[in-house]
Amino acid sequence: MRPGGGLSYTMRAPGGVQHKTACYLEVVPNERLVWTDALAPGYRPSELPFYTAIVTFEPISSGTKYTLTAIHRGETGQVESRSAAWEFVLGQFESVAAGLLAPTHHAPAPAHPRQDHSLPLDCAATNKETLRTMATVETALGPIPAEQIGVTLSHEHVLVGMGEDNKHYPWRFDWDATRANAIAELSEAKAGGVDTIIDLTTPDLGRDVRYIADVSRASGMQVVVATGIWRDVPRSFWAREYDEIADIFVREIEVGIEDTGIKAGVIKVANDVGGVTPEGERIIRGAARTLKRTGCPISTHHWAPEQVGRRQVELFMLEKAPMDRIAIGHSADSTDIGYLESLLHQGVWLSMDRYPGGAGRPTWQQRNETVKTLIDRGWAHRLMLGHDYAPAPVPAGKSYPPMQPTRYLHVSQVAIPGLKSLGVDDATIDLIMRENPRKFLAGE
Repeated sequence: MRPGGGLSYTMRAPGGVQHKTACYLEVVPNERLVWTDALAPGYRPSELPFYTAIVTFEPISSGTKYTLTAIHRGETGQVESRSAAWEFVLGQFESVAAGLLAPTHHAPAPAHPRQDHSLPLDCAATNKETLRTMATVETALGPIPAEQIGVTLSHEHVLVGMGEDNKHYPWRFDWDATRANAIAELSEAKAGGVDTIIDLTTPDLGRDVRYIADVSRASGMQVVVATGIWRDVPRSFWAREYDEIADIFVREIEVGIEDTGIKAGVIKVANDVGGVTPEGERIIRGAARTLKRTGCPISTHHWAPEQVGRRQVELFMLEKAPMDRIAIGHSADSTDIGYLESLLHQGVWLSMDRYPGGAGRPTWQQRNETVKTLIDRGWAHRLMLGHDYAPAPVPAGKSYPPMQPTRYLHVSQVAIPGLKSLGVDDATIDLIMRENPRKFLAGE
C-alpha cells in the first residue's frame, strides 16, 4: 500500500455487482488514506472518473474512529453514488463494526440508509497495527490478509504439464498418484514452516487452478496463482496488440481464471536463451500495462548467464511500469554481483531461486555466497528466495513416490542454515522470507 499503488475492490448489492479499480494518492500509516478512481494504478488516467475517497483513523477511548468521505464531481455524482452499491456496503460495514464490539452477536444493518458520506464509526480496533491487515493477497482459495502469508517461497510450481499435456492427453497420467504426491509434499513443506508459495505456472505450462485449489485445501499450503505466459509464446499472441494482451491478463486478475472465480495474484513473463524475442516483447509490454492498470506484481523467468534481465528491465522502463512491483526471477543463476546490482539499482526485486542448483549452474553454496554478498552490500530488503520446483504428473502405469525430503524445504532446511553459518542474522532471514514477499505481493 503506497501512493501510486493500486486498489481493487468489489461491491455486491441487491442491484448487482460493481468491480472497481483506483489509485492511492496518500498513505499515512494508521492515520489517513486517500484514493481516486480518476487514476488507475501508477497514476495512469482512467476513462470514467467517479469519486475520490478520504479515510481517516482516529484513536478514541473505545477503539478507533473510522471516517469515510466520498468527493464527487457534483450533485449528479452524489445521487449516482447513493443509488449504487455504497449504501448497502456501508450498512454491511456498520454490521461488521458492531460485531467487532460484541463478537458473539451480529448487529442488524441500519433501518434507514444514511444520506451523508462522512461516517464516523466506532470500531474495536484497539491496536493501530490491525490497520495493516487491510492489504490482501489473492490465493487459490481466495483473498487473505497480507499479514497472513508468512514464510513464502518466491518462485515455485504445484504442477507443470509441458505442452499442456495434462489437459490434452489426461489419459497418459495417473491423477490419483499425482494428487497424492502433491498433497504429501505440500503438507510436508507446511509442517516444515513454509506458509505460502508463489506458483508461477502459466496456461502454456499446463496451469490448472482447480487442481491447485484442491491440493491447497487438502495440504493447508497457501498458493498464489499466476496469469501471464511462459517463454514458448502461443501463436495466438504473436499478432495481438499490447493492450489486447493486457485485457486478457487483467480479466484473470479482476474477474478470475476461466470460470473458477480464482483470481491471479501475480503476472508471469519469461525470456530464455537468446534473449527477448519479438513475441516475448509483446508479453512483457502487455504485462507491464496490466501492472499499471491493476497494481498486480510481475515475476519474470530470465536466463541469467546471458543477462537477459537487462532487456526485461529496459522494456519495463519503456512502458513506465512501477519497477518496485517487478521481480526478476532465477537471478541466483548468476554469481555476477555487478550484473545483479545493475538490476537492483533500477528498483526491482531479485528472486534468488532455483535452489539447490543443477548441472552447469551455481551450486546452493555458490547461491548462498551471492545472496550473502548482496546482503552485505545493503540489498537484503530487495531479495526473495525459492526453488523453481516443477513437479510433473505421474505417468500412467508408473510408480513415482513423492520426493523425500520435498524440494520445497531445501531453502528452509539447507540454504537458510547455510546463510546463518555465513553470519546472516535471524532478522534478515525474516525480512527475506516473510516481509519482502508480503511487500512484493501486496504493494506495501
